Amino acid sequence: MRSSFACRLAVSNVRQNRKFYLPYILASIGMIMMFYIVAYLASSKDLSKMPGAEYITFLMDIGVVMIGVFAVIFLFYINNFLMKRRMREIGLYNVLGMEKKHIGKILFIENFITSVISIAAGILLGIVFSKLVHMILAKIMGFDLPIHFRISGFAIAVTALLFGVIFLLVLLKNQMKIHLANPVELLRGSNAGEKEPKVRHILTVIGIICLGSGYVMAVAVKDPLHAVLLFMIAVFLVIAGTYLLFTTVSIAILKRLQKNKKYYYTPSHFTAVSGMLYRMKQNAVGMANICILSTMVLVMVSTTMCLNSAVTGIIDQATPKDITVSGMRSSYSSADSQYTVKEAEKIIGALKSSGEKHGVTISGIEYYRICTVKNSNDMCSLISSADYEKITGKKIDLQDDEVLAGGKLKLGSSNTLYGHALKIKEQKNDLGLGGTVAGINEAVLVGNENGVLKDVIRDAQKSGNVSSSQIIILCDSNGSLEQNKAVTEELNSGAGIVKATYFNANYREEVSNQFYGFTGGFLFLGIFLGIVFTFAAALIIYYKQISEGYYDKEKFEIFRKVGMSREEMKKSIRSQVLLVFFAPLAVAAVHVGFAFNIVYRMLTLFSITNISLFFSCTLITFAIFTVIYASVYAVTSREYYKIVK
Repeated sequence: MRSSFACRLAVSNVRQNRKFYLPYILASIGMIMMFYIVAYLASSKDLSKMPGAEYITFLMDIGVVMIGVFAVIFLFYINNFLMKRRMREIGLYNVLGMEKKHIGKILFIENFITSVISIAAGILLGIVFSKLVHMILAKIMGFDLPIHFRISGFAIAVTALLFGVIFLLVLLKNQMKIHLANPVELLRGSNAGEKEPKVRHILTVIGIICLGSGYVMAVAVKDPLHAVLLFMIAVFLVIAGTYLLFTTVSIAILKRLQKNKKYYYTPSHFTAVSGMLYRMKQNAVGMANICILSTMVLVMVSTTMCLNSAVTGIIDQATPKDITVSGMRSSYSSADSQYTVKEAEKIIGALKSSGEKHGVTISGIEYYRICTVKNSNDMCSLISSADYEKITGKKIDLQDDEVLAGGKLKLGSSNTLYGHALKIKEQKNDLGLGGTVAGINEAVLVGNENGVLKDVIRDAQKSGNVSSSQIIILCDSNGSLEQNKAVTEELNSGAGIVKATYFNANYREEVSNQFYGFTGGFLFLGIFLGIVFTFAAALIIYYKQISEGYYDKEKFEIFRKVGMSREEMKKSIRSQVLLVFFAPLAVAAVHVGFAFNIVYRMLTLFSITNISLFFSCTLITFAIFTVIYASVYAVTSREYYKIVK
């Protein structure tokens, strides 16, 4: 076969199959554009000059990896849809005498055309929109820095190399499939998988166990650190359970409906149930993918929205005054003691001395000390009543054996801690300490410094159960940003002011920049990946509707010949499409509901304890996503109806 003829045939094939090729090319262009933009941001010189740049760069690097991995999976998945529809056409070429090497040559040219167009257009659009996206990121983070228009050679090279390899692997897969298949298999390829599936009871039970285990982990976890450790395990269990749910449980449900004669033997139910049952094996993977992508979008966007909405409050809690100095001793033994008033005064003296040196007046100095002990498997933070009054401004009157208890304190029926009886004067979840006590410690005790808590700390030390001792000093400053920075840098360089495993001094603007860098980058990445996954879900839905439309076209032609009315046909199509379309969204909503607790626990690590804020962000995200999802349904269903009619 001459190359010129093969080129003409390949171009003609792409043009005639534009209903399949155009979405594939557009999806590839969009994926390449987004990958280039994130790669550009990860290597941007302007971005590296922003405050908190280390967090942003780290998040962008994560984005590059996530989009790259997802692009491989997604483009292979969409290519399967594309090739399945073209199997009959390729088989016909083979039957008419065209050799497989010639077919392979045509496929090579088609792949070359689509890959070159996709890579060139994707990188070009990425370059065009990179500065706009860069400006949006800076705006989200609250920084107003000059951003120059640059073209990243590194990002272009990485993008072209990655997607060139992906398209090459796609081509090799298609070539292998063509060369290993016989003409009959190729002719029947678009109708493969029409045998009635069997109910696999073992896989059904495994699916229920995986899904149930993931749900139980997500709902039962209470400790934020445990939530971080268990989150990925729960995610993998739910993903496995979701695939098995759609591939086995859905078939079991449809089989059950088929046995219900009153329900099954009606025109609309008969066609809908039988159509879904015979294709559920191939539909299940697509439905599971849509469900998982929808869940990822909902969780990521709602979490990042909540984090960004609460960032001002987080900064206020972390740095209530201009300068914060903190020291911590970790896992110390009976040979050590918790921080003393003399040590606090030593740090304050160093702070004032540094302030005078740099022309800064230090005022409004406050300090408090926190000791954290192990209580069973939990951590309990102990704080003196004097320090509690400093932090909250609330006057309390406690006897030496009395305490205020905050959070979910677990002392047992005897209310003892390390053998010392505690009289709990008052207990409530929130003692008004804000971000003073780390979010990982749900239990807090407030008592007199020379009272029962002193005895608890002493005996906890003897048994090696003191986790840490912390001192925090807050003060106001009349200095400029540069002066405050100089004061804190001098304190940090003066190692040995007090004994500490960790010692750090920072000023409010530094903490603010770090938080805005992290939360802004996190919000941007969450929304960006949300767009990618929403776009991917929409395209999977589109190809599902198209492929099912061609399959159902012949089936409904037969039904019309045997007497099914047009109205009955519409009703059957509507019930079938609605069920297949909205089942993934319904299951995604259930996944998000069960994930709510574990995600909220992780958010408490950032001192976000406003559960109503997170709930509102989740509801708003779900409402917006449902509108987008319904819009995709309306557009793709129209294509389905056109094919069937």
